[in-house]
Amino acid sequence: MLTAEEVDYFWDHYTGGADVSNDPLATPLHARLEGLPPTCMTIPECDVLTEQSHEMASRLRAAGVDVAMTVYAGATHSFIEAVSIAPLADRAIADGARWLRNTLGVGGAGESG
Repeated sequence: MLTAEEVDYFWDHYTGGADVSNDPLATPLHARLEGLPPTCMTIPECDVLTEQSHEMASRLRAAGVDVAMTVYAGATHSFIEAVSIAPLADRAIADGARWLRNTLGVGGAGESG
């Protein structure tokens, strides 16, 4: 599981120690979200970032963005990396692919286009 300490470590390395917490390029929660395309959010239930994901979905919706959000019960950060051994990860990949097909209006399996 991703810990709060690891998030702090990664954030510090990402920002170089600079205070960019209000910079929308570093913290999308502070960005103007109007006009963004439809968004699919795959959210693990047991992740230190789950609350921020819910907040981002709410902000996107408030900005008029169509948001499809699925919370995967019992999943932890990076759960999709276990797709070869975890049925839940396989389901999340399939859910995202279905969302893409529906959103982009492309055909199903075996159909070219």
